[in-house]
Amino acid sequence: MHGLAISDIIILFAYFALLIVIGILSHKKVTNQSDFYIGGRKFGKFLIMMQQFGAGTSNTHPILVAGAVYTFGMAGIWYSWLYMLFTPIMFLLLPIIRRMRIYTTADFFDLRYGKGIAPFFSISSLASVSVATGTILIGMGQVVEGMTGGKIPLNTTVLVAGVVGLLYGCIGGMVAAAFADCIQGFLIVALSFMLLPPMWVKVGGFEGLHNVLPPEMFSLAMPSSPMADPAKTIGLFAIFMLFINGMLSNLAEGTVQTLQVAKDESTLQWGYLFGIMLKRVCTVGWAFVGLFSLVIWPKLDNPELCFGMAAKQFLPTGFSGLMVAAMFAAGMSTVSALQVIASAIFTRNLYAKYFVKNKPDSHYLLVARLAGLALVVAGTITAYQFASVTKSVEFWWKLTAMIGPAMLIGLFFYRGNSWGAWASIVVSFGIWFYLDRYLGPTDPKWKTVWYQSAVYIPAAVVSYFVVSLLTKPEDENKLARFFARLNTPVGQEQVLVEAGLEPKEG
Repeated sequence: MHGLAISDIIILFAYFALLIVIGILSHKKVTNQSDFYIGGRKFGKFLIMMQQFGAGTSNTHPILVAGAVYTFGMAGIWYSWLYMLFTPIMFLLLPIIRRMRIYTTADFFDLRYGKGIAPFFSISSLASVSVATGTILIGMGQVVEGMTGGKIPLNTTVLVAGVVGLLYGCIGGMVAAAFADCIQGFLIVALSFMLLPPMWVKVGGFEGLHNVLPPEMFSLAMPSSPMADPAKTIGLFAIFMLFINGMLSNLAEGTVQTLQVAKDESTLQWGYLFGIMLKRVCTVGWAFVGLFSLVIWPKLDNPELCFGMAAKQFLPTGFSGLMVAAMFAAGMSTVSALQVIASAIFTRNLYAKYFVKNKPDSHYLLVARLAGLALVVAGTITAYQFASVTKSVEFWWKLTAMIGPAMLIGLFFYRGNSWGAWASIVVSFGIWFYLDRYLGPTDPKWKTVWYQSAVYIPAAVVSYFVVSLLTKPEDENKLARFFARLNTPVGQEQVLVEAGLEPKEG
């Protein structure tokens, strides 16, 4: 039936029912905006670990990594491992991020800057979340399409996933997303590695791989040559620029909101570290799926289908349905988290700040839940604008990385101001647009993340410093309040209250 056995379909629908039940049960824990947006800041190490693993392991990552390795060889693993490179930096930044005591990433820009930066970020973040949601829905559709031989089309998957994700996310908020992450995290770890033994036997192990594939396909940094296409070569330069772009992108994503759920700084640091490293282990499994697939199906028109095809052919009956369920869960838990992030930004940073003020908490909570519907619709529309998960992810990286310098530098450079932040954003966007639109069509290397970011990131950083130093400093009271938060550990909020700097809530 539709390319899946009856047992697979039963497992799939049972999983959908479980997710909706999780949403309903989580609803009882949501009594105010804090519970809905950031889980009441009560998450312990285990929930943080699984949330970071699950939210960072959406269904796009197995597809992205397997597809990239199929195309570039083992060097394609850096499409995911790039996050590993800046994990030590994030580990040091996490206490600072948690001390901001914000609900949304837009709150950071409201606290640190003026002159319209916060509403601009709010709107741009809603756009980037729509791109991220669309990316996840595309990935989900491609896995199901690959596993069913096209009998369940991508459009159907996008619609079903959007509706189910909307239901449990809208009802249960960040708590429901976190519990779903726990479940799908275990499933993806187990099922991803279950693919490897039968595929290993099929290709004849390493000997079979080396007999078929050229040596450069096994290199983590694909060596370049004068004849190589820069747009299809991931060398040390590409890896370094993916690391820099990824770090700035990760900071500026709305998902920084998910870091506010931890009950304290230590919990956030260690939960984050173990969650991220667990994902890097899984990445190796996905990479080998891509490499094995290149030997088994050497001429795929769309390499991103290889993960779904491998699951269909090499997982036993019943487990195929479980893999589809896990992929749905991975996508929907991330969609749900993104839905909560976007609804928080819309409700707190736009609706309550500029349109409807001083309403009771219950009113804004209802608006936040309803705003999730618009996000899923926008994400669904966005999904149809990109034919490739890889291209969609790359666009998302670029969009968020352009805002990253204003956030990272603003955490440490006291003299930085709104004009400098605006300059960095406008300059980086202008350079990206020029490279992509005018140089990219004639020279493909200027379409890649690594070549583009090598120009627009340094330009953004220089613009920030120069313009900040040449213009009027930020308001001293605003700066005093912001940096007082960063210097006050979580749990010592009374110090801020006594100094009249707020907030009373930690």
